[in-house]
Amino acid sequence: MRYVLPAFVLVIGVFALATLLLSGGGDASAQSPLTITMAAGRDGNQTGTATLTDTSGGLQVVVNITPFSDPAASQLMHIHSGQCPVPGGVVYTLTPVVNGQSTTTVPGVTLASVQTGAFNINVHNPTNPALYTSCGNIPVAAQNTATPTTAAGTASPTKTPAAVPNTGGDPGAGGSSAWAYALIAFGLFAVTGAGTLALRSRRHS
Repeated sequence: MRYVLPAFVLVIGVFALATLLLSGGGDASAQSPLTITMAAGRDGNQTGTATLTDTSGGLQVVVNITPFSDPAASQLMHIHSGQCPVPGGVVYTLTPVVNGQSTTTVPGVTLASVQTGAFNINVHNPTNPALYTSCGNIPVAAQNTATPTTAAGTASPTKTPAAVPNTGGDPGAGGSSAWAYALIAFGLFAVTGAGTLALRSRRHS
């Protein structure tokens, strides 16, 4: 029985370290969702937000803007090249906006790949796709703290707190680093304690 306690403590320590490794060690590089401002477009006044999130299936884009005058109308929407107020050509097609809402997952695309300062999200007029009613720039990653303006078609996107739990590494922001450090400390303590108890048991045997 003298070896039961050391073995138990050792198992707990190994479990803690294994959990840490399988969880990625509290990787602080994990990106949180990015929410940008959808400003009134050159040919309309629909405003709101677009939230971009990396998922296992690709880049998820969730758009919520003020509904068109006809809420049942289907509005084409894309990720375009360039920046508002003069977007370029279509790069990725998104699910049409109906009643101000749309959710799309673009396979093979990541948040980092569109955070180069060369992309925007553009919503079109349902009766004339050549006109756009809402536009939002996807910012360069290093510029996520830019303050948006309210001028039509000239918004500077901003990174806002996400509605889902923060997955970043900032312990003060609910990140996973605090858990990682706790697991490391507990694992090391458990393994060290197990070794000490085992040594003492051998000396008294």
